[in-house]
Order: sequence, then structure tokens, then C-alpha cells
Amino acid sequence: AISMGTRILTLFPISLASLASYAYTPDSDALRESLYLLCRVQEATCLQERYIEKKAPPIQKMKLTLRLVDRSYRLLDQINYVSKFIPPDNIVLAVQVGNEAVDSLQDAIDFVNQYDKGGDSMTVSQREFLIESLTNTREKLFEFVAYLPNQDKLQEARLRVQEENKLNQDEFDPDLANDAGVYNPIELPWKNRST
Repeated sequence: AISMGTRILTLFPISLASLASYAYTPDSDALRESLYLLCRVQEATCLQERYIEKKAPPIQKMKLTLRLVDRSYRLLDQINYVSKFIPPDNIVLAVQVGNEAVDSLQDAIDFVNQYDKGGDSMTVSQREFLIESLTNTREKLFEFVAYLPNQDKLQEARLRVQEENKLNQDEFDPDLANDAGVYNPIELPWKNRST
């Protein structure tokens, strides 16, 4: 008798090694991985702001992407983990700033989830609130990571984001997509900063 697993492999003759190449592989260094996820949150806030700037922001897309940011990057978990590497004399301030980033992201998530278009466009004040929440998330994360005494792993995490984005752009096939957002990537928020 052939097991179900063998049948599947027989029906679809692909190697397990090729499947593994498509799987997400976390960084072997846990701190660098957490910093990478923080960088991805910062990047996501920029993408959300770009959505808001559209004449009719794609609320459903924003709900989905913010839900993915929340579940995939687990911002509070990353703040808690990275805090272990912050010197004791700065820990209270760092955690406070990190928690403010978490709260601001949650404000944006709550707003988008509760937003009822009702035929009306998003008002200027609603757009401003949402942009302020996203900007505050990003800026508080900059403040938070500045408390790390050694910035090397942060720089390595940022470089990983840049390299992955470049690979995504190189592999992007515009004939298969309706939204060419990958071809029009956002500018990474740390590109023009010293920290």
C-alpha cells in the first residue's frame, strides 16, 4: 500500500528541496529576526500611507494588509523580545516608546476595521488620523531601536529587507498582476535617516 504522502509526491513529482526554497526561513539570530520584523512594520506603515493618499482608499485591502501586519509581525512580541537587549538604565523609556508604537498601530487597525464607508469618502480628518497613527508607529519604532547599544544587527535586518525587496522586484511579472505596487515600491523609511 502506498501512503497518502507518497501518492501526493508521485502525482506531483517535485522535490521537497524545491518546496523548501519557497518557505519563509527566519534568521538564525533571534534579535536580528525581531529587528527585521520591526523593519517590516515600518515599511508596512509607509505602504498604508500610500493607500490613504489615493482618492478612494482601498479600505478592504487596508483591512487585509493591516491584519497581516498584526498577525505576521506580532509587534508587541518583538518589542518585548528586543527589550531584553536594551541596557537597564534605558529599559523603562524604551519599553514605553515601544508600547506607544504598538498602541498607534492598534489605533490604525481599529480605525480601518470599524470604518464604514456608507457611500461617503474618507474625510480629511479621518485621513489625517490614520496617517498620524501610522507615522507615529514608524517614528516610535525609530526611537525604540535607537536604545539598542549596538546598531549592527539593526543595519543587517534593514539590509535583508532591501535585498528581499530587490529580489521581489526582479521576479515581478507585470503581466500577472492588476496592481503593480511591487514595481512601484515605497521608499524604505530608514533610507534617508541616520538611525
